[in-house]
Amino acid sequence: MATFSSVSDTSATISAGFNYASYTAELVDAAWSVGDSISTVFYYYPDDWAFPATNAWGTWWDGTELYATLSSWSATSATVTDFDLYAPDGAWLSGTGSAKVQYDASGEITDLTGVSLKSLSMGNDSVSTILTGSLKFDTDSGAVSGKLSALTMGWQDDDPNTVGVEWSYVTLKGSVSIGGDVLGGTPSLTGKITGVEWGTVVANGALTWIPAGTASGLKLDAASASAALAGNGFEGLSAGLYSGNDTITGTAGNDYLDAFTGNDKVDGGDGHDLIYGGAGNDQLTGGAGDDYIDGGAGNDKISDNAGNNIVVDEEGNAQITLGAGSDEVYTGAGNDKIVAGDGLNWVESGAGNDNITSGVNSDFIFAGSGNDKVVAGEGDNWVEGGAGNDVLGTGAGADVIYGGEGADKINGGAGSDVFVFDNVAVGGKDLINDFNAAEDYFAFDTSVFAALAGGITAENVVVGQASATETDDYLIFDTQGGKLYYDADGSNGGAAVQIAVVKGSLTGLDADNFIDDAVLFA
Repeated sequence: MATFSSVSDTSATISAGFNYASYTAELVDAAWSVGDSISTVFYYYPDDWAFPATNAWGTWWDGTELYATLSSWSATSATVTDFDLYAPDGAWLSGTGSAKVQYDASGEITDLTGVSLKSLSMGNDSVSTILTGSLKFDTDSGAVSGKLSALTMGWQDDDPNTVGVEWSYVTLKGSVSIGGDVLGGTPSLTGKITGVEWGTVVANGALTWIPAGTASGLKLDAASASAALAGNGFEGLSAGLYSGNDTITGTAGNDYLDAFTGNDKVDGGDGHDLIYGGAGNDQLTGGAGDDYIDGGAGNDKISDNAGNNIVVDEEGNAQITLGAGSDEVYTGAGNDKIVAGDGLNWVESGAGNDNITSGVNSDFIFAGSGNDKVVAGEGDNWVEGGAGNDVLGTGAGADVIYGGEGADKINGGAGSDVFVFDNVAVGGKDLINDFNAAEDYFAFDTSVFAALAGGITAENVVVGQASATETDDYLIFDTQGGKLYYDADGSNGGAAVQIAVVKGSLTGLDADNFIDDAVLFA
């Protein structure tokens, strides 16, 4: 199982133009330059050579420069603990560890033996490679072998002498046996990669190391990871890193977090984050900031208690809890539980039996098909139940409530509410529990209730009897039992359809309580 921490900016940083093929081509050029300088050092007398105290330096006719720190020296040999070799074209080779250098009385180097390194790095103005571990370096072939604890690859596209220029880097960590032409860009890696880090180094006079993210607790096959990296740069490796049950924690900045497949835990932290759960049953937390969260396939738990957020979870049964911000929520065909919290919220749930709750403010809630339960808090809410037998409730405020298809149970709460009918099918009888004739209204979708298309007048409404008596009696309210009917021909020639049972404070109910839907959009 992979465990991640502090993962961020994968899109901005890791996709910053790193191309492995271009990187290795540059590195091969640097290796050739360094190789020429090594030949110069071994086969030509230095133009200048000095041993001040424990340091040594030399320059050669072609511009090659060598600087070294010595732990011991004599007239014929010295033990070097670190060195820096600079080629004329700007390529360089550096190392720390131990090596014995032999030279003659004139200063010409005659042999280099016992090269054991803790680190070896090489590069030019565009690319760099740093190897860390317990390494052996063959001065004849240039091959590096041994145990590698970290391999860092860096690259940049700007003038390296510009103050503030950023070098991007990727570091692979682990217990890896290394061989092959490492500095030439074709290493052979075997073992396990247990960690990855990436970020930038800023050249600002004193180098500033800025990690963008780390991945730890991995057990990746080094050979296959190297092959993935060779194919597509870090993007090719990242898909392998993130498969599995991952834990990802963002930073205080604006993060891009993609968990891919698996049952993942993601915490975006502060900042305006983009979070993708991928396939699997995920736990996703947005944190402070205006976040975008996509749960992906699976039964996900999503929470984001701060900021104005957008949450999408269209596959599986989602549990979504949001805070005081103005949020948008979009879910699919699962049985979802959504707590929108306070704020001006927009909630759209798809098919499935959903449970939706919102807090204090004016919300727009579209429950979709399924037998849904909606509880909207105080505020002027717009609620649509959609198809299914829904339970819809709103708090204090001037609410607009569409029951939709199905036999719905509706409570409008305190305030001047509008109960909208957009279904005339037999069996779609709604129950309105708390109609207040002093302030509430019935509204009708005239595309469904076609007889009302010309508007509703007092002549179209009959209150107090059970059937139509005239040709324009389209709406009949029977006060015995609170039954509301729609009669399409207005003359009782065809059977009237009961569309609701109404309870509440009905005294004074008359034609003024009946409006067409055009009033809602006037």
